[in-house]
Amino acid sequence: MEKLGCTQVRIPGDVIYEFGIRSESDPQLEEKFFTPYANLFQRRIPFFLTMGNHDHLGRVGPWVQVSEKNPLVIFPGLYYSELWNNQVCFFNFDSQMFVTFFPDPDAEKQKRWLAIR
Repeated sequence: MEKLGCTQVRIPGDVIYEFGIRSESDPQLEEKFFTPYANLFQRRIPFFLTMGNHDHLGRVGPWVQVSEKNPLVIFPGLYYSELWNNQVCFFNFDSQMFVTFFPDPDAEKQKRWLAIR
């Protein structure tokens, strides 16, 4: 990613494989997220996150706290939209609502949010 000159990174789920994180101080954050991408963080490259089914095996709430402490980690909630460069709309949504073995209780709320965008 560094060699390609990426200006942002988007992780569409399963940020911390295999069981997600348990808290904002979970040791996996350093081991599996901040350390492997250290060069990109040093270059001030933002990371836009979306949660996946493996992230839900842990807790997704701590990611909001991580993003509040680190402005390069963009995760305001389970689903969000953004306009990038006044040209491209990104819809970041939680695909957990499509997984039948671990149903998402907020699926209907997210569907309504997406429908009005």
